[in-house]
Amino acid sequence: MHNGRHSHGASWMDQALDQGLDRLWFAQPLEDRFLADQAEQRLRLMRRATWLAALFAFGLVGVDALLLPDRLAWSLWLRIGVFVPVCVVGLAIISRWASPRLREWALASAGLFAAVLCLAVALPSQSPHVVDSLVSLTVVVVFVTSITRFWPSLVMCVCVVAAQVVGMGWMGLLDGAVGMSSTMLLISCVLFTLYGAYALERDQRHAYLMALQEAELQQALLKANEAVAQTARTDALTQVSNRRHLDEVLAQVWAHSQAQQASLGLLLLDVDQFKAYNDLYGHLAGDAALKAVAQCMSSCLRKGGDVVARWGGEEFAVVMSGASLDAAQMLAERIRQAVEGRALLHAGSCCASVVTVSIGVTAMTPGPQSSLAELIGMADRCLYEAKARGRNRVWARLADPDFPSEALVA
Repeated sequence: MHNGRHSHGASWMDQALDQGLDRLWFAQPLEDRFLADQAEQRLRLMRRATWLAALFAFGLVGVDALLLPDRLAWSLWLRIGVFVPVCVVGLAIISRWASPRLREWALASAGLFAAVLCLAVALPSQSPHVVDSLVSLTVVVVFVTSITRFWPSLVMCVCVVAAQVVGMGWMGLLDGAVGMSSTMLLISCVLFTLYGAYALERDQRHAYLMALQEAELQQALLKANEAVAQTARTDALTQVSNRRHLDEVLAQVWAHSQAQQASLGLLLLDVDQFKAYNDLYGHLAGDAALKAVAQCMSSCLRKGGDVVARWGGEEFAVVMSGASLDAAQMLAERIRQAVEGRALLHAGSCCASVVTVSIGVTAMTPGPQSSLAELIGMADRCLYEAKARGRNRVWARLADPDFPSEALVA
């Protein structure tokens, strides 16, 4: 029987929970991502653990001097002369070249190596405290299991228990109650610490999944908000900015230009004889013509500095940040030519046989006493002048009260 989660297609989170959490192994590539995301933190832990292990090795030499005096030389040689250098060199190697997964197994191998050295030091001793000294194996198991992931820890613990049982059996130390008690103590310690390691790693993996899910939800929410914001800023028909967004852009560009004493340009465009076009070809054709005009305008804009918007009805506007009157007029002429070159038949036009546009152009460097209304008003007057002089043309003038009226240019 399939539950609803699977029958409707489980998400990656459901799959990870079902397939990888309890066995502490995610499906690829999630497992590699999990290890990689925690690699740096784990490496710092391994570095600290290496130095703690070195201190522990020095401490065990002191314990051996008390319990196994006949093996003190071997203790010094194996623990200080072999174990510590091997751990330090091994850490340097895995830090630079090993993968996150290999580092975990290297850490468990270091724990097994330490346990074998403990047995190598203790078992050949003639001291009556041999079994007592093997408590160090329990310390090794607890320490390594607490810092290593579960599966490498499990393999290490099984090997440590097997090594103690074989070693003590070979030396005849399992026959007595003390030897058996020591072995049972080690096995009990292994079980308890492995359970703790399993629970800890499971919680870590679950927290990791929850963090990924939260990040995924946040990303989805961000995209949804961006889509809503984009819809609110976009004209549904022509897919250029709408009047609301244009007002926002105008206010921002005006404030920036005023602060930087930079020029800005404004184009107002009207589709010539558009009512006649709608009456002759129908509203669907009129919508298609508006889309074509918007596409022509968008294709002519400068990269990054211009915003085109539908002003209302068959009127459009272009805001040009940092543009002079000449630059704005050149853009307007490119747009006019592009629309005319689209060759949309317009039998009802009095100025051409195809769809054309009239464009009013102005520019201004805002001063302390200037207003945005002056800029828009001048662009509107220039548009009116372009239409009054026969349409299908560009008319430009600076939006400057001190600029002479003869500055009108066609």
